[in-house]
Amino acid sequence: MKFHYLVILSVLAVIFVTACTQQQPVYEITIPGHGSQIYSFGQDVRQSLQIPISNELPIMQKIYSAKTINFVFDGSTEDTPLFQIVLFNTVERFQTFFAYEGKFLGADNFQGYYFIENQWYNKTNHEIEEPVFANDGVVLWLRGPNTGAKTNQVQLDGNIIYVDGIDRKNIEMSADRLTLAVFGINSVE
Repeated sequence: MKFHYLVILSVLAVIFVTACTQQQPVYEITIPGHGSQIYSFGQDVRQSLQIPISNELPIMQKIYSAKTINFVFDGSTEDTPLFQIVLFNTVERFQTFFAYEGKFLGADNFQGYYFIENQWYNKTNHEIEEPVFANDGVVLWLRGPNTGAKTNQVQLDGNIIYVDGIDRKNIEMSADRLTLAVFGINSVE
């Protein structure tokens, strides 16, 4: 009988220790040198940091040196509302972050383009010719579950940074992964 109690107590002790050591989700971070600024995220930062990112340092350098950040996406599907959330959050975080870094990024530094079939539109929903992106800018091409994302990742290909997510949560986490890379965050304590 004593043996059964010891086994039960041991199992309960292991469950208790495991429960106590599991990490809680992280939705807010601070960055040294940015005062009391809190950067908030809709997804757990630890999970976002697990999204694969290729060529992290070149991506960071491209965004740091860019005079214009161009967001591009396929506007013909149900992914568009997801992209709008990602765009809003990314622009807001970048503007705040770069202000602390001494670089002003106003509304003119962010351009949005989308296409429906073969017709292109700018961020004010006006029809335009297919955009030509300047060498001093960078292109962030968003791909979601209905617009070409096959996996969750951030990938650099030439001057285009693809931000892919196979569903709502993962497109947000991929965009957060890009943001965290720009912030120089690779882990949270």
